[in-house]
Amino acid sequence: MSNIKSVISLLCRHLNISFNLDVKPEHFRLSKFNKTENNCVCHMWQVLYKACNDIYPDHKEDDVVRFVKLSFAALEYKNIDFYCLPSDMSSGSRELLLALGWLLLVENLLEKSTEKKLRDSSMNMEFDVQTIQKEAVPSQIVPKTGSLRSNVNCILLMAGKIRHNVNAIAELDQARVAFTNKVHEGSSKSCGLSHLSVSESKLVRYPHLLPEYLKTVSETSALIETHQQWQKKCHLFWEWMGTVAAEKECAIKVNRLGVDEKKTLNSVLTSLRLQANSFLLQRQKKKNEDLKSVVQGAPRCVLETKGKGVQMDQLILDSEQQLSEVMNIHDMKKADIASQFHVLSNEIQNAIVLFPQF
Repeated sequence: MSNIKSVISLLCRHLNISFNLDVKPEHFRLSKFNKTENNCVCHMWQVLYKACNDIYPDHKEDDVVRFVKLSFAALEYKNIDFYCLPSDMSSGSRELLLALGWLLLVENLLEKSTEKKLRDSSMNMEFDVQTIQKEAVPSQIVPKTGSLRSNVNCILLMAGKIRHNVNAIAELDQARVAFTNKVHEGSSKSCGLSHLSVSESKLVRYPHLLPEYLKTVSETSALIETHQQWQKKCHLFWEWMGTVAAEKECAIKVNRLGVDEKKTLNSVLTSLRLQANSFLLQRQKKKNEDLKSVVQGAPRCVLETKGKGVQMDQLILDSEQQLSEVMNIHDMKKADIASQFHVLSNEIQNAIVLFPQF
C-alpha cells in the first residue's frame, strides 16, 4: 500500500510540474470509490482540461466540461458513461480517473509533454528568444484589378519587394552565424564545456539574470528526474488502475443499464463525435480563409511550387521574363488592332463619298 501511495504522489508531482496544477494523492483515492469530498471532481476535471489544452492548444474553450468532452470525442474515447457526466461537476470522479488513465496510456501524455517542455526550455536554446520582441506583421494589401499594364507594374513591384526581403534575410542569417561562431570561439573550453551558447554567454555579461535562469534550469531538472522515476514505477500505477476498473464493474452489476438506455447513450456519443469533428473543421476552415486572404493577390509565379534547389533570384528572373513576353504580345495585338481600325475607318469614309445619300 505504501508503494502505491508513493507512486501516486510521484504522478501528482509530475502532473503539477507539467501542467501547473494542484492535484493531490487524496483526490485519486477518493476518485477510485467515486466520492465527491475535497472537491475532487473539480480537480479531476481541471487535470483533464489542462491535458486537453496541451493536446489541442489551438482549440481552447472556457467551458471546461464541453471542451474536455469534445477533445475526448476527437480522440475517439469510447466510454459512454464519461460523456453522460453532468456539466455541473457534481459527480463522476471515477469516470474522470479512468479517462485520465486512458489518456496517459493511449496518448502517452506525460512523455509528449516532457519532450515539449525540454524542447522549449532555455537549456536547449542557442538564443534567448523570450527577450526578442516580435513585431506585428502587416497584412498583405490586395491590389485592385485594373489595366494590364498596371497589374504588371504591381506584380513587378511585389517581386522586387520579395527579392529585397530575401536578400535581407540571407544577410541577417549570415551575420547571425558569424556572431555565433565568434561567441563559440571566445568561450571555447569554458566551465568544462566545449563552448557556451549565446544565451549562456549573456549570463556572464549580465549576472543579474542568473537567478531567473537557474530557477528555470532547476524546474527543468526536477521534471527530468520526476519523469525518470515515473518510468521506473508506472507499472504499479497501472496495477492500481486495474482495481479502479474492478470497482466500476461491481457498481455496474448493482445498477446495470437497460438496452434502450444504452441505445440512447450511443446516439448521444455519435452526435457528440460529429459535433467535435464539425467544431475542429470550422476552426481549420477559418484558419485556411485567413491564410487565403493573406496570400491573395500575390503574383502567380511566386505562388507556384518549384523544385527543390531553385533559388529565389532565378524564380523572380523567370517571372520578369514571362511578364515581359506578356507585355510584348499585348503591344503587338494593340498595334494590329489599331491598324485594322485605321483600315476600317478609311473604308467607311470611301463608302460615304461613293454613296452620299445612303
